[in-house]
Amino acid sequence: MSWPFALAIVLAAGALVHWPSLRTFFAQDDVTFLARAMGLAATPWSLPRLLSTGLTWRAAYALFGLNPLPYHILNFVLHLTSAALIAAIGRRLGLRRGGSLVAALLFAATPIAFTPTHWASCIQEVLATVLALTAFWLWLAGRERGSTLLLWAGALAGVAAAMSKESTVLLPLVLVAANVGNTRAPSWKVIAPQAALIVAFVVTFTATVRSGNYLGGEAYSRDFSPGFLIANFATYLRWCVSPHVPVPDLHAVANAAALPVGAIVVLVLTTLLWTTRKAPPHPEAVGVVWFLAMLAPVLPLAHHTYLYYLYLPWAGLCWACAGAVERLALRWPALRAAIVVLLVLLVALDSWSVRAREKENVGPFAADKVVRESQLLKQCLSQLRSLNLAPGTPIAFVNPSNPRPDHDATDSVVSYRPLEAALRDGEALRVFMPELRYVGFASSLPREWEDARVLLFNNRAYLVDFGTGSHALTNLGTFCIEVRDLAGADSLFRRSRARGDTLPDATYGLVYTSDALGRHTEADRYAREFLQRWPDDRRAAYLDSLLRGSSK
Repeated sequence: MSWPFALAIVLAAGALVHWPSLRTFFAQDDVTFLARAMGLAATPWSLPRLLSTGLTWRAAYALFGLNPLPYHILNFVLHLTSAALIAAIGRRLGLRRGGSLVAALLFAATPIAFTPTHWASCIQEVLATVLALTAFWLWLAGRERGSTLLLWAGALAGVAAAMSKESTVLLPLVLVAANVGNTRAPSWKVIAPQAALIVAFVVTFTATVRSGNYLGGEAYSRDFSPGFLIANFATYLRWCVSPHVPVPDLHAVANAAALPVGAIVVLVLTTLLWTTRKAPPHPEAVGVVWFLAMLAPVLPLAHHTYLYYLYLPWAGLCWACAGAVERLALRWPALRAAIVVLLVLLVALDSWSVRAREKENVGPFAADKVVRESQLLKQCLSQLRSLNLAPGTPIAFVNPSNPRPDHDATDSVVSYRPLEAALRDGEALRVFMPELRYVGFASSLPREWEDARVLLFNNRAYLVDFGTGSHALTNLGTFCIEVRDLAGADSLFRRSRARGDTLPDATYGLVYTSDALGRHTEADRYAREFLQRWPDDRRAAYLDSLLRGSSK
């Protein structure tokens, strides 16, 4: 089987695992980046992530508009491109054809790529990865050919990677590891171009970064304590060997319970490095250095431990694991068939993990944040369009059964309004439906919102149109009765009547709330008023029977 055909099969396997990502709508930061690209919000132009969050989104919006499919296709294609680069780099690191294909397969099919392929904003991770791999490949080729041009081309690609996401700044360390023991070009001058440009980037980055706004401020606070760093490192190590867990980063926190598994992974990698220390070429060592160098910048993040942060580092473990597998196959050829079977089973497990993560729910909502918010946003926009509202209509969202918490609960789908997060303070409507006017979210309906079109987000992941004015007040009051908020319902019914509208619903509601709250005389008065004003209403007979019963 030819090399291109074998690589195509590997990439096809990765494509089969991750193609469901192409069905995803926009979510989370996608909305903000679209708003900036459309000129609806200011773009904070600066060196940090200039390529990935600035120029790339401008170009993508100019080409694709508001169609999410091309954005996901772009990430999807770049992911497979990275897998192909991993195979090509593996060959230059000393892996044979089979080993390099194993490395590419481990990367192409991994569930670690779930968020990078499902979330358009993960172009930061995907672009930084493909550029860093390109930089490494060009450096290896330039070193082997003695080409200064390729070395500087690799250095430029490395800086471009850092301008996509700054976690690639330790790439020169990988070059040092790859140059150790190199007999073809032992000169350390080959590292100078990459090191020089990266140092220049770091100096400029440090001088120009605005610490108050960059990376979300307090949300991205760091913890450099040894205990936290060890626990966070162990958490990532456990995730590397846990494809059977659909949503390992559900709570996005370092987990001290991962220490035993993390210790085992460290022991295995240490043993692998020790046993291969005198057997160059040495892709295992280079792979481990890549993993550590690319993971190190995110380890201190105190509140952001996410699976997709493993995406860039994972390439290194792919080379390390492939090197170990190749050595086993060469030493014991009888194991080759078993290795192939295990790889097929691993791809099947990866595919199951991706689909299980898409379907995993917490209550009525998807557990994965990107899936959850993309589903909610897509459904909300579809329902709003179906209402055929006039341009300029104010839109207000209410949910009496799910009040806003007093603390930060952005990762809990049961203690905050998921749709509110998906709409990003109305930014989503300004992007996708600018003809409507977003008013806000509330537990009840403020008086100043009474003339807005009121929509209930009912915790079952869809909207209920409550109308406007008195209709909205009475409909919301009826819902408050359903969730046992009798005082709230009573207040809403009174406000509806105070508007002067001749609607029976508010009066009928006051019959119920007044009686339930112990105001029986008042309830009888409202019942008699209802019979007098709306004798033909279908509810009149019921109220008449109640009044006759109470008079006996």
